Amino acid sequence: MFIDDTGDVTPSTTNTACTKYASITGIIFERSYLEATFEPGFKTVVRKHFGTDKNGLPPILHRRQMIKPPDDSPFAVLRDNAKREAWNRSCLNMMSRANYTAITVGLDKVAFYYHHPKAKLDVYEILIQNAVERYFYFLRGKGVGDVVVESQNKETDRLIKERFRSVMEKGTDHIPPQNLAEVFTSKEINIEPKKKGYPGLQMADLLARPAFAHCLGIYAHDTSCLTDFARQIAPVLENYKFYRDKSGNPDGYGRVWRPQKR
Repeated sequence: MFIDDTGDVTPSTTNTACTKYASITGIIFERSYLEATFEPGFKTVVRKHFGTDKNGLPPILHRRQMIKPPDDSPFAVLRDNAKREAWNRSCLNMMSRANYTAITVGLDKVAFYYHHPKAKLDVYEILIQNAVERYFYFLRGKGVGDVVVESQNKETDRLIKERFRSVMEKGTDHIPPQNLAEVFTSKEINIEPKKKGYPGLQMADLLARPAFAHCLGIYAHDTSCLTDFARQIAPVLENYKFYRDKSGNPDGYGRVWRPQKR
């Protein structure tokens, strides 16, 4: 599972959307499909729209740079509306056709403090614990898996590494550690630098914000983060890609909100 965070993952908060919420999205691929099909296809799509570098490799996608492309960026072509629309169509088609399962966990920090006024908020602990639980349930009967995240900075990497290891060693509220050990290949999360260009991590980066915006609209009735692209990918996630129960409902499975609405 490749994961990416969005929103404000610090404990501090205000009532503004940019600091009130935090979220992570995990994208699950079956390994043989990932290596044989998705990764080559992903690189072909990126190469088609953004060319290659001096080594003949497609550029590594940076969502923030793609929103407001710098002059010297390979994504500067997106300043042309026609080319941006063409990229959005290709991206949406790729996200719709690729074989993956998504898990998004959102956290309302203001609501957490309201319900737990004396508790210390550990954002990554809540997000990772809930994502790991869902991934565990997804893996049961299917095999084993691991978790990969993109390196950010020393402090953030340390926090993610420590929180993941803590979940693996202590278990979650509902899953003891010995059960987790049966389906996870390691107690350690794989933290990889962006320069390695893993398509799975880039896919998580592209989907994290739209998935969070969709969940924000459902659970907090806040549609301020729903861009045109997010509105297009939301029904794909909702109807086909989110992890879901046997009846097809993603609530509490592929999309999770904390604290739960009462």
